[in-house]
Amino acid sequence: PELDIVRASALHCAFALIFWAHQNAITFTPQMNLTAAGQQGNNSPAEDLFQNMLNALSMARQIARDIDTRRCQGPKPISNSARKVANELKEHVQPLKGFINTRMADSIGL
Repeated sequence: PELDIVRASALHCAFALIFWAHQNAITFTPQMNLTAAGQQGNNSPAEDLFQNMLNALSMARQIARDIDTRRCQGPKPISNSARKVANELKEHVQPLKGFINTRMADSIGL
């Protein structure tokens, strides 16, 4: 699935990353087995998507953290409402990562 990131602001970017991961997590049904999982070499499309979703969520969390700590200061100051939304975004990342990890583990049979 294509990932089109909005570059208007860091907050928009973090939202886009979480939205993309969420939309893909809903339909994520990998068909893996224990012997194929984690092998070096060619990854399956499901393994690539799995890794990309986790990376997108990690990046969204880092962006939200930077907004909250005022590290990504652009030409305009970061508002308190943007910081509040960034905090809420950070809270949504971990449960979504857990959901994705559970889906992958279930497909492997763990």
